[in-house]
Amino acid sequence: MNAFKIEEPLTVQTVEEWKRRLVAHASAAPELSIDLQAVPECDAFGLQLLWAARCAALAAGRRFSILRANDIFTRACLQAGFSREAFATEPVSP
Repeated sequence: MNAFKIEEPLTVQTVEEWKRRLVAHASAAPELSIDLQAVPECDAFGLQLLWAARCAALAAGRRFSILRANDIFTRACLQAGFSREAFATEPVSP
């Protein structure tokens, strides 16, 4: 499995660029796994992009997972009113 790594902010300022990168990556992958261990910032726009990627993967019959979610992603989820497990179609890796 070749995880898509996000190591820069995932925010309103960067979401369009990440969308372009995710679409390019997802078109060649049988499943979509996103590694968030090194993401330094995540806001509601970043969460919305990840949710859209999850929905698109599921609609295409692909598995989706968030790998190595860090505290920044977890806090963004909690601030938005849900747990990071909401993104899982597979168990969320610690």
